[in-house]
Formats: sequence, structure tokens, C-alpha cells
Amino acid sequence: MRQHKHAIRNIALTVAALTVGGVAPAFASTAPDFTKLGFPTVVASTTVQVGQAATLQYGELTVKIPKGAFSQTVKFELLEGQLSNFLTNVPSGQTPLVDFAFKVVNTQTNQLVAKFHKPVIILYSDQAITLSSKYWDITPTGKYVANPLPPKVVGSTLKHGNAAAAVGWVITAPATPVANTTKPVTGVPLEDWLAVGAVLVVGGSVLLATKRKSS
Repeated sequence: MRQHKHAIRNIALTVAALTVGGVAPAFASTAPDFTKLGFPTVVASTTVQVGQAATLQYGELTVKIPKGAFSQTVKFELLEGQLSNFLTNVPSGQTPLVDFAFKVVNTQTNQLVAKFHKPVIILYSDQAITLSSKYWDITPTGKYVANPLPPKVVGSTLKHGNAAAAVGWVITAPATPVANTTKPVTGVPLEDWLAVGAVLVVGGSVLLATKRKSS
């Protein structure tokens, strides 16, 4: 019994260690090439030397690569897809704000790098960001999967860490209600009915006055 409890404790400690830093553990050993899987456009890139940090900026999206993220020199590319392409499978009640993926290539072997030694942090600022915003993993087949760890939201900025390049990502916000949805819809505009009513009231008043005068 004591050995059983000890084994469970070791598993719990291992899982906790893997999730330190606000990122979910990533166990994928290979990385898909997302330039062929819905994120074809390279919007920013940099070469990251061993032991160096780097930052990529594209619009309101910032990617912070920490020192020690890679044990070899890599070319790090930030990819983007057509945002409208992510409307089809978006979960109900959500609106996509931005999509992105990473392509990391070992410059010596020209092989794609799947996992990072330290999480790469993204920050995205948008007035539409709220505490109800979601951070979605996008699989190579285009499916939305809720990231197991919620993003951190401060004001209008969302922050999240990514420990691998096995999926792409989409950040969403609650869908904005359609304006004037509570306004009644009829075959004739309300203004027209009001105009007709005014004419009838005036006409009735004239007839009543004429009848009294004749009396």
C-alpha cells in the first residue's frame, strides 16, 4: 500500500513539473509543416542562436522566445492563415480574432523542431479580448481543441505559453450580438404605420368638426 501511494505521488509531481509556467505538456515527437496545413503565410521570422532570446512582432501579436528554448540554432517562423477559413469550425458563440502557428527549423539538419526546452510566450492585445476569451489548439486537420490550460488575461491582453509546434492556435472572443435584434420586424416599416395613423386622426378630427358645424 505504501509503495502504491508513493508511485501515485511521483506521478502527480511529474505532471505538476510538466505544467509549470502555464503551459500544457507536449509529447509530440514530430512537428507538422503548418505552411501546408492552413497557415501558409510567413509574417515574421528570425534566427535564434543557442543561448539567445528573441522577440517577434506582428501587428498586435508578440512572440517571446526565452533563452534556452533550443539546444541548436533554429530558424523560427511565425505563420498566419486566412482568418475567414477558421469560421467554419469555430465553437458556437465564439468569434476568431487571430490565428497563428510556428515553424521551427534546425538550421544544421533542416529538420522541423517539435518540442521546446522552455515555453515560447505569446501576447495578443485587442479591445475584443475579455476574461471570456478562449485559447484554442488547431490540429493539422483544422479541428478546434480547447487548450488544457486557460490563458491569462490582463485588461485587453491575453498571454499563453506554448511548449511545442505540434498544433496551430486561434484566439477567440464571445460573439458580438447582432445590433437591433430585439426590434420587431414587420412587412411595413413602423414609421409608415405611424404616418397612416396620423392621417386617420387628422381626418377624423376634420369630419367631426364639419358635423358639429352643420348641426
